Amino acid sequence: ALLFTSGSILVMSSFVILTGARPLLAQLIRREKLPFSGLYIISLLGTLWAILIKHSTMWTIIFAIIQAISLFYFLCSFFPGGVQALSMLGRAGGRSARALLAV
Repeated sequence: ALLFTSGSILVMSSFVILTGARPLLAQLIRREKLPFSGLYIISLLGTLWAILIKHSTMWTIIFAIIQAISLFYFLCSFFPGGVQALSMLGRAGGRSARALLAV
């Protein structure tokens, strides 16, 4: 998880290099991206806390999963229709899960 977190920091650093710090910050604080960018930062710090300070496997896994989902959302939000495609997949997955649990 430490390598994954380091990789996530490097991905965000590459966005800073490619787009510049101010435009990226403006993207991160846009109303529709703010919940996921905030969640990404919290999960990034949480993963580091769980690995380096708490030494807890459970918290590391939880924060790493949240971090991966929010990073994936952030990357997809740069593609036209990316967020809508994720929403559609999420709804389809939710319906499938409900159908499996109903059986």
